Amino acid sequence: MLRSSLLSATSILVALSGSFSIAQTAGEPIVNRDTPTPECSARVNVDRNGELPGYVADWDGKKVCVPFTPTNQLLPLGVSPDDFYIKDFSDARVREKWVACKTDPACAEKTLAAAKGFAKFEPRDTGKVDKKGAIDFDGMVDLASVRRPSYFGQAPYSEAIAHADKRTSIVEFTVPRDSYEQRHLKLTGDIKLRGWYIRADGVTADDGQKIRGLVIMNNGGGSEFTAIDNTKTAPFTVDVTTGDYSPAKSDELTEEPGIRHWRSFLSDLNIAGFDELMILIR
Repeated sequence: MLRSSLLSATSILVALSGSFSIAQTAGEPIVNRDTPTPECSARVNVDRNGELPGYVADWDGKKVCVPFTPTNQLLPLGVSPDDFYIKDFSDARVREKWVACKTDPACAEKTLAAAKGFAKFEPRDTGKVDKKGAIDFDGMVDLASVRRPSYFGQAPYSEAIAHADKRTSIVEFTVPRDSYEQRHLKLTGDIKLRGWYIRADGVTADDGQKIRGLVIMNNGGGSEFTAIDNTKTAPFTVDVTTGDYSPAKSDELTEEPGIRHWRSFLSDLNIAGFDELMILIR
């Protein structure tokens, strides 16, 4: 599925028969000096909707173009990768650059406008399709109301993570508010985080002994491991005019498109023997 969605036969042929000249038309390099010149290009739909440069690789005996997203941060002349990609992106260096940026109104306005997009309130998705599992994240929560892995084993979901239900405990722990809430929103006190703790049998080491391994997963970008992802929701839509692809959005069947794939990762890791702690919801 992954191969067919990322590298269709048509795009592979076009990429290999074409050249890297598309990416170089502006005359500006897209890779650092001493980095091999990209060998091909391939169209990537969601979420780029355009041609990306790539390198040729062997895949099951066939030549394919593996595209990549270029960085807009290339090495300045005379600067080492260690200095630029590590030291120049350190917390201390970022703070130093921000101090300088604040003296320029145009720089400060542009930077703050971009940063505010990450500080907005993230509405909860769990419970939008099925009220079972919706909780008051700022109130007292009966942990029995939190969706368990078995919830996702029922029809029409039939997800593999359901096998882990008997080994799953719903957990809650207390943490301080983050620095943004404390410093800028003037919020005080602690908050509660809830999640799953799934036990496993251990991972087999090289000597054949079982050892305990723990995988910790935290929601990112507003994702919620307890949200519904119905397979009947199309993974993308195509604009008939432009041909551009757009990722799926929540609808009457799905609370959070794509989240079932993350639960499948959890299932695979648990079957492999790893204990898991998932921070599901606040």
